[in-house]
Amino acid sequence: MGKNLDVILVGNPGTGKSTIAASLTNSSNFQSGVSFGGGHSKELNSYYDQNADIRYSDTPGLADVELAKIAAAAIEKAIQSTASKKRKLKLIFVITQEAGRVRPADLYTIDKITQAIQLTHGPVRNNGYSIIVNKFPKKIYESKDFQENGKEKFLEPFKKTGNHLRISTNNIHFNFKMSELDYKDNAKMQGKALEDIRGFILKYSGTLTGVKSCLPIQTGNLAKKLEEYKESVSEKFGGPKPNPGSKQSTAQTSNYTQKNYNTNFQSPGNNYGRQTNNNN
Repeated sequence: MGKNLDVILVGNPGTGKSTIAASLTNSSNFQSGVSFGGGHSKELNSYYDQNADIRYSDTPGLADVELAKIAAAAIEKAIQSTASKKRKLKLIFVITQEAGRVRPADLYTIDKITQAIQLTHGPVRNNGYSIIVNKFPKKIYESKDFQENGKEKFLEPFKKTGNHLRISTNNIHFNFKMSELDYKDNAKMQGKALEDIRGFILKYSGTLTGVKSCLPIQTGNLAKKLEEYKESVSEKFGGPKPNPGSKQSTAQTSNYTQKNYNTNFQSPGNNYGRQTNNNN
């Protein structure tokens, strides 16, 4: 596993995707740490592991309205490079929770990017991408209430399709918050947490084959779209609604209509560590 493979990590500012990329590669190609006014990743950064023939790329998400156009170009460039070199693709979205809920801006980023990818055998289908829920509080995850009720509710936006997310996934891994990484520039994960993430990505996450191209990712009028998206997600899954006229960069939409499809990736489909990967 791993030959002729691209791993593209996508995440909005503050999700910790650059720390994950730096840790996986043990390289300085990915800058991370506290960044006021936006994330560190403003362009495409990559690292090629020649021995394993795996190329890791770190791209920004679409939540930062000011940098959305640059972010979209970086994402398109990474996917087009995969297509031109005829490499397999593991698309990993790194997200965080907010008050126990999925951030609408993360859903928005996932939906727009997965819709833009074109495969030789059709569109990306359900379970064709994967998610790392990063910096999740361990105490909450291990609580009886979360395991019996909260986890299913938290994962619901990813498992049901609709206007908010037209391609669902069950390939989800929880990575616990590590206080030792807080407020440190270019910090790297170590130990079991890092190996769990590496195992999830290389062994259990979805793999796309036949990547043909990436359609332009539209970012026009993004602030308004994000607010509308956030309101729609809040109505469907709960959570605070945006203030009228505000320009927060968090959002998304809903209504479950899309049919389920068979998956078009190779994955063992069994659980791994703190991953939820139930291919129904």
